[in-house]
Formats: sequence, structure tokens, C-alpha cells
Amino acid sequence: MEDLKDLRVWRKSHELTLEVCQSSRAFSKDEIYELTSQIRRAAASVGANIGEGCGRRFDPEMKRFVQIARGSANGFEYHLLLARDLQFARRVQGMGCANLRSPTNVGGASPAFAAPGFSSKLGASG
Repeated sequence: MEDLKDLRVWRKSHELTLEVCQSSRAFSKDEIYELTSQIRRAAASVGANIGEGCGRRFDPEMKRFVQIARGSANGFEYHLLLARDLQFARRVQGMGCANLRSPTNVGGASPAFAAPGFSSKLGASG
């Protein structure tokens, strides 16, 4: 398959993970093993699944891991909503999720998958 570092979507998910790890340091220390950990792991899971898919030999396997990564991005988005609603994160929008400014935008595309070419990896239009 491809080198994961050549994929824009992987680079974006890696940047997002780094930003999340940095920004979540401001969360309550009581949450370090709960929500903070969940958010960090969910963000990292996106890039990890894309990376694992790149290591597979066949396109259908890559597609499967990209779909898993998309699910991880949705889980990540939920954890950010929860952090925002619990008022743990004043900088939730700064975590690469500008579409979370309003609860009405929850159904929007996950930011990690807004990169051009992602849909073609899925073999679908979105």
C-alpha cells in the first residue's frame, strides 16, 4: 500500500492528535484517567487505523481500516462534545473541531475526514 505519511488525511489526523494532547492538559486533573484519556485515545485511533490500513496488502483491507478510522473520528467528536458540555474545555473548537460550535452541527462531517481524497479511499462519495 502507500506510505501513511504521504496521505494528507493521516497527516491531518496526526496534527489533530498532537493538538488534542496539548489542549487537553488544561482539563480537570480529576478527569485525567476518564474523559481526558478517552479523548486522547479516540484522536490517536483515527491515525492509527489509517496507518494500519496502509500496511495492508489489498485495497479492500485499506478500505475497512479507513471505515474504522471514520468510526473513531465520530467517537472522538462525541467526546469533544461531552467535554464542551461539561465545560471542561474552553478550547474545544481549538482542537480542530470548528463544526462543534453549535449542537446543531453534530451531524456534520468529522474534521479528520474533510481532506480531499478521503472519499476515494472509501470508494464512496462521502
